[in-house]
Amino acid sequence: MSLFTLVIVILALIVILNLFNVDTESLKYPLDSEKNEIRKKGILYVLFLVVFFGPFIEELSFRLGVSFKRMHVAISAGAITYVISSLLSGSKYFEGIHYKLILAIVVGLLLYRIGQTTLDNIQQRYGRMIIWIMILSFGFLHVLNYDIEGTSILPMYFVMCLPQVLMGIVFVYFRLNLGFLYGLGFHCLLNGISFLLSLRMM
Repeated sequence: MSLFTLVIVILALIVILNLFNVDTESLKYPLDSEKNEIRKKGILYVLFLVVFFGPFIEELSFRLGVSFKRMHVAISAGAITYVISSLLSGSKYFEGIHYKLILAIVVGLLLYRIGQTTLDNIQQRYGRMIIWIMILSFGFLHVLNYDIEGTSILPMYFVMCLPQVLMGIVFVYFRLNLGFLYGLGFHCLLNGISFLLSLRMM
């Protein structure tokens, strides 16, 4: 499947889900939660979170390090630590920021101690597998956006996260072939489209 085809599939999924009134914030944040955030903090805050900050922290976490360069791996490890600590603590990204930043910096510094030769060997042996782990982790991490009310329909939540898996593939392509900023820009664009379409449903 070509990159162009993947992009078209993703955009089509966003539009189709909206036409059938399915929560397209399966592509980012659940609609009810987004409504509450808009009421509490305003549309500009949610716009910043969904269209800019979200893509930035996700690209740092799941894409920057796939270059296997020492600095990139360290930054990615720190960003992933920040995201995971936010999820495990039940706090939002900007809550308890000092403690999470300290933890992220410590993890990043520890990973930075790994030599480039070691990282090159890891890339040669396990590079493709690690990239797929990052793609799938990025995609299925979004299942946490849902208020899961039972394990019987849990597979459906993972199906709803398949667009993120497709997006992860495209973002990795941009990252490895065009550069980090291109992947980040495309991520912001897709989230912006999803956000604008979701406003129609409010």
